[in-house]
Amino acid sequence: MNNQTVNLLDLPDELLLIIFNKLGSADVVYSLLNSTQRLDQIARSLDYTKAINLSAIDSNKIHRFCVELLPQIHDRIQVMTLESGSIERILFAAQFPNLNSIVFVGFSPDVLLYYFTSK
Repeated sequence: MNNQTVNLLDLPDELLLIIFNKLGSADVVYSLLNSTQRLDQIARSLDYTKAINLSAIDSNKIHRFCVELLPQIHDRIQVMTLESGSIERILFAAQFPNLNSIVFVGFSPDVLLYYFTSK
């Protein structure tokens, strides 16, 4: 058997896209943004940044999203999925001029009323 090693970057874009499409958009952005130029370009593609699900992301990843990643892709995001534990951090991380839909996961009616009726 031949012991050749294949590097991820040796794969054609078409195969990379098949692999990355099996991941969630937040995982692709988190893992690839600011890595190599080629992978960064794939992560910034409209498909991965147009709709991003940040509802099941741990607090360490949320911190990096808020400080580093969301400010870089804020103008591409159209749909965002959020949970109550991180909504404020995420929405205050950047301006989202093209955001037209927010999906709320795990919110109680009281929490939603608080966000939509308080200052």
